[in-house]
Amino acid sequence: MENFEIRPSWANFIDRIILATFAFLGAGFTMFALPSNLQGESSWMIAALFASAGCFIALSVLIKRYSSLYTLKDGMLSAQHGIIARNLTTIHISKIRSINLHQSAMDRLMNTGNLLFLSVAGGGDADVAFHGVDDAKNLKLKIEKLTQGNDKA
Repeated sequence: MENFEIRPSWANFIDRIILATFAFLGAGFTMFALPSNLQGESSWMIAALFASAGCFIALSVLIKRYSSLYTLKDGMLSAQHGIIARNLTTIHISKIRSINLHQSAMDRLMNTGNLLFLSVAGGGDADVAFHGVDDAKNLKLKIEKLTQGNDKA
């Protein structure tokens, strides 16, 4: 059986990455590109504010991405969230009833998506969810093959 370990795609955070880039560019512009007659004592404070905003946004992206881990190991599908407090949701691959793929228009352009795994015993909500994974359609097909192979065994 194939094992994997994935995290949410960087493409999910493209808007925040662009925003952080503009914040850093604003800091650089404030410090180095403004004409000297417009630079005053407060220009370093404005640049520090822009740089702080950029750092905060970049840090939030890193925390969000690296606090989520999705795995398939030894027939167990798991979604783990959190850094200090942990939330681990697991389902055995033989118990998967259906796999739903959700993609917005932007997700389709970025080739990402959300996979929702429903178990045989589960209610209406997803038992395990992989949010914002790369190449979600092919990952769904790969896991469906594994579940079908597991049914035959």
